[in-house]
Amino acid sequence: MFRSIKTKILVSQIGLVLLVCGLLGFASYFVMVDSLKKTQQQRLRNIAQEQAQKLGAMIRYKEEKFRTLATNEAIEAYTREYHEPVLIQHFNGFMAEFPMLAYVREDGVEEMKLVNGVERPEILADLSRSFLFEEATWIPNKVFSVFPPQGTDAGERMVQFAFCRQNFFGEFEGVIVGGIPLAVFLKDFQQFTFDDSGFLILMDSAGTIISHPQEERVMNTIAGDNRQSEALIGRAREMHAGFQRASLLGVDGFVAYAPVPGGSWSVLAVLPYAQFMAAPNSLRNMVFGISLTVLIAAILLSLLLARGITNPILQLSQATGRLAKGDLEHRVVIRSKDEIGLLAESFNNMTRELHDAIVLRDMETAERKWAEQERRRLEIQVQRAQRMEALGTLAGGVAHDLNNILGAIISYPELILLDLPADSRIRGPLLAIQQSGQKAAAIVQDLLTMARRGVIDSTVLNLNQTVSEYLRSPEHASLQLRHPLVVFETNLAPDLLDISGSPVHLSKTVMNLVFNAAEAMPEGGRVMITTRNRYVDKPIRGYDHVEEGEYVIFTVADTGIGISAQDLGRIFEPFYTKKVMGRSGTGLGMAVVWGAVKDHNGYIQVESVEGQGTTFTLYFPVTRQGRQADERDLFLEDYMGSGESILVVDDVREQRELASDMLGRLGYAVTAVASGEEAIAHMQEHRADLLLIDMIMEPGMDGLETYRRILERHPAQKAIIVSGYSETHRVREAEKLGVGAYVRKPFVLKKIGLAVKAELISAPGP
Repeated sequence: MFRSIKTKILVSQIGLVLLVCGLLGFASYFVMVDSLKKTQQQRLRNIAQEQAQKLGAMIRYKEEKFRTLATNEAIEAYTREYHEPVLIQHFNGFMAEFPMLAYVREDGVEEMKLVNGVERPEILADLSRSFLFEEATWIPNKVFSVFPPQGTDAGERMVQFAFCRQNFFGEFEGVIVGGIPLAVFLKDFQQFTFDDSGFLILMDSAGTIISHPQEERVMNTIAGDNRQSEALIGRAREMHAGFQRASLLGVDGFVAYAPVPGGSWSVLAVLPYAQFMAAPNSLRNMVFGISLTVLIAAILLSLLLARGITNPILQLSQATGRLAKGDLEHRVVIRSKDEIGLLAESFNNMTRELHDAIVLRDMETAERKWAEQERRRLEIQVQRAQRMEALGTLAGGVAHDLNNILGAIISYPELILLDLPADSRIRGPLLAIQQSGQKAAAIVQDLLTMARRGVIDSTVLNLNQTVSEYLRSPEHASLQLRHPLVVFETNLAPDLLDISGSPVHLSKTVMNLVFNAAEAMPEGGRVMITTRNRYVDKPIRGYDHVEEGEYVIFTVADTGIGISAQDLGRIFEPFYTKKVMGRSGTGLGMAVVWGAVKDHNGYIQVESVEGQGTTFTLYFPVTRQGRQADERDLFLEDYMGSGESILVVDDVREQRELASDMLGRLGYAVTAVASGEEAIAHMQEHRADLLLIDMIMEPGMDGLETYRRILERHPAQKAIIVSGYSETHRVREAEKLGVGAYVRKPFVLKKIGLAVKAELISAPGP
């Protein structure tokens, strides 16, 4: 049968056509089913995204309405003159939008509340510890909205809005709180259905169900029926968008999820599996019937020709299979000289060339993988630095304002104490006030160190001396009393080289690292403190990138609980701590360490294993400069003035008065102005032996620009820059112009007196 090759080829072509038709039928089925699934998937995604955007738009609309309500002059009238009828009338105008409105005092207690237009003094509540009140008062003049927390009773479920009023001078004018019943707010959302059985779920970032067609599930935690479903819930809680098959609350289906813009909520569009697969299943039955018939006919016809034509091809196929499994040494043995023989020879040549190409590819892949890992590591370091920079900018701005406030708290008691007799009864309270202010100033200095905005007073020192002084300090003695089971061991190199840095910042760095090491061992353990010299001859890659050079190494190692890999990347962020805030410091300890090390052009390496301990290794560049001699103790008479004229320039009235009082007490003739513009006008008709200029003055020109303009008329004018916070490069620009010293607020009499005295007796500037 079919003795002719031509006939065999013809018949095989017919069988091939039938086979192709059958395969095309199957392929078309899969393509169409895939297309239908993708259409359904995109439609489900669109539903989730549209509903999320719609809900986000409604929230923004309500927030804008609430901002209009909260910023009305009626609120200010009530705050200043207690015009309650005006406030009630104003609230009644917004009852249709917000059925519950309340005015909350600064202590967090509701002072007046309207519910559906009726004043309800009997249900006034204390909101001082609520999340809504804390968020609103943390960032005034901004609308905050929250959904009810988990476990809230059905009758108390409300969407709440809050706005903390604060005037231009930073004075508190009350918190306005409004509420909308959750069922009313989400009525359209909850009633939305699609495809007969599709429905929507609204959940927050904690996994709490805010809206569900079944009322009994609201305010409960959403749960998946398997690990895949739990993973979907996790991504939705993290505000990601996506699509996946899942089983939620007993419903097996497909789920599209999308975050609500500007909020911490996610919309889940759920379509049961049977409804999702209805159209693909119908198409499957039709295509399977047609394709199966064609495929069976093609297979039967092909079997008739298999023995005469396909044996050599089967041998090649088997060789191809072995090639696919990675066997590049296998060769096909076909002795015929026909087309199949030529094909076998080509196959063998291809296998040899492929073997050589794969070896080369593996080498290139390994190189690319290493390059990608290196790029990723650098990206993580850059992201960490950018995050620290952003947090530092915020902390630095806060520190500037606090230093202005602390100036009076620290300096005025010092002036008063000069006039009090030694046995005065108020001498003790004044000293307590001054000491409390100094402690607050130290915390502010921590903020500046963390922000890397402080101008470090650098001197040559030996780190062994800094470590030894801390170990003899009262702070370390107190730490030992708190942790009697912790053993502190030291191994300080006797030939340790000197470094250039700030003794204060380095002492804080040592104290914070030793403190954290002891805190990590509640059951006791060992803290090892070591110093040594090291020359790094090639860069070290790790938590930080250490460049080549000569370093003093400071190491603090403990045998404590260790740090998880998840937390390791965030330990230097301000206020990021696993300890209870307020019991173990301010939350700035490790951020201060990071800022201090970077200000000293140093590096940090961290190694930690959970359950075994943590090692912090700090690298400080070595200096070859000589050490300065210690300064002798000075008395008030050493920095008293002789009637020299000083012009004080500061935009804060309290700071001007404080500086004037202190300099007047030191014997100087003081004149004070409130801005750079006033200082320029004054110096056009007068002269001054010295200018005392605040670096940051708003609005108007700052201290650097003021000094630059004055130099145009008085080229040799002496000046001192003062500030609670100032960018380092601005201070350096002022020093280049001729400024003699930088004095950081808050003032103490000795510090400002010495700075003024030193500048007055110095040689004239350029």
